[in-house]
Amino acid sequence: MHVSVSRYGRVRKSKGVTFKKNVASGDSKDDALIISGGSPVMDDNNWWIKSVKLRESDRVLLLSGSDLNDNLINAAHALLNSQFPEIQGFQHTILAHHLKFQPTANSTLSIQILHAGSTNHWICTSRKKLSSAVEIMDSLSSSDVKTSLETLLQIAKVYSASKSILQINRLSVQQQVGIHDCGLFAIAYAVELCFKNDVENSQFEQLSMRKHLLDCFTTGIMSPFPQPRKKQPSLVRSVRKVERIKVYCNCKLPEEYDVKMISCDKCHTWFHYKCVNLKLGENPRSWKCPFHCC
Repeated sequence: MHVSVSRYGRVRKSKGVTFKKNVASGDSKDDALIISGGSPVMDDNNWWIKSVKLRESDRVLLLSGSDLNDNLINAAHALLNSQFPEIQGFQHTILAHHLKFQPTANSTLSIQILHAGSTNHWICTSRKKLSSAVEIMDSLSSSDVKTSLETLLQIAKVYSASKSILQINRLSVQQQVGIHDCGLFAIAYAVELCFKNDVENSQFEQLSMRKHLLDCFTTGIMSPFPQPRKKQPSLVRSVRKVERIKVYCNCKLPEEYDVKMISCDKCHTWFHYKCVNLKLGENPRSWKCPFHCC
């Protein structure tokens, strides 16, 4: 980060972030969805389960052992939202493209599955009722993992911080075998939370997860994923970790949300240029924020 102080007032610059638009598998060209893996799905209206917008190609993908796409994640979101209307979140993953997620209130439990960065990876996130901390459940985590900027921006948008620090707690959850089942685990974590189960004490039978999700879609009812009768003490779990992210502006997003920020001459709060309708070439001699000091 470069900080400069000039006679035109205090302005600082950052690298900013550019969201990578991934290959789409939506219902139309105008309704493109982010997809993890694969290439554009150019099928017709060969519906498998039309009520949750799943086509036959999605059923084939689920059973093929490949990464789950947005259609399957959003179908799970839709069913969970229908079964647990008191829980916030479950927003369409296409909203990640331009950070169009609606902030959730902390008056109740919130759950959101997110596409983590530019890799083909899904994680489950949540925030408990009346809590200020966001929890991440990641089936491909490691002790030195650091949440990507793109993921941080999504989390900050969904779980708008009430203070200047957003705390993120990475939970100790079961780790997957292989690289293609992160979407299944993300859904399984979300289901455990909905049914008020202890996700850090849950163990899933990984080989049964695809068949179980298929059955859930077929019946239209999400239920907890199969777990072994006896706990496996040797099961690999992620390491608990806490991250604290500084957020700014009225948008409560990290500094990197924009390439330039400006400080109010009166309240000394930092704001992203785009949030106060300033152009990158502008350097006001004096400036007061339109939110608190006008």
